[in-house]
Amino acid sequence: MIHFLFGIDPWFIFYTPYTPSFNRCDFISGRDIGLPFSGLVYCFPSVANYLGGDIISGLLTAQIHKGSELSLYMDIGTNGEMVLGNNEFMIRVAGEAGTALEGGISKQGMRASRGAVDSVRIVNNEMIITTIQNAKPIGICGSGIVDLLAEMLLEGWIDYSDRFVPGRSERIVLREGEYVVIYAWENESGSSEELLFSQTDILSFMDTKAAANTK
Repeated sequence: MIHFLFGIDPWFIFYTPYTPSFNRCDFISGRDIGLPFSGLVYCFPSVANYLGGDIISGLLTAQIHKGSELSLYMDIGTNGEMVLGNNEFMIRVAGEAGTALEGGISKQGMRASRGAVDSVRIVNNEMIITTIQNAKPIGICGSGIVDLLAEMLLEGWIDYSDRFVPGRSERIVLREGEYVVIYAWENESGSSEELLFSQTDILSFMDTKAAANTK
């Protein structure tokens, strides 16, 4: 983002060894970079891909590099970054995070806004959903995905390998060669189409969760 702000080619950061074009920023007039004021602007530098100025500023504030006690600093957003260390060493890891929480791993996933399925329950083998602002469902957000998978596992709709169990519910059907669960029928959805969560969506969610848990 700092590259774009200063009009500098960012492509170096996308290739090995993933280093920025610069890692030191001086104070600069806002008007010199297209901002509508003449005050001074300072941007914290990035060190590498997924180790940007946001986490650098956080580390300086937390000052874990000055203490002897082992500390963990986490910055969870669209990506998740973690830095572990003290005054002797610091190591960092990064990976995808927010996409799973915002429903981005599903074709019909969405952020937590109007019409997003935000909770799911299965009672007596019947699915009950709620949506944000009680609108007709148009997709599913992260909290809805977590509920959906947990409830399906508890009710035996999926097994411990995250696979659908056909026959457990009329909502588990084949679509385009793979099993899906329909969490809103056509006449229930705000988009007038079936809202589905597929086997591929489940595996994508589990891959993302595993990546976050093993950073």
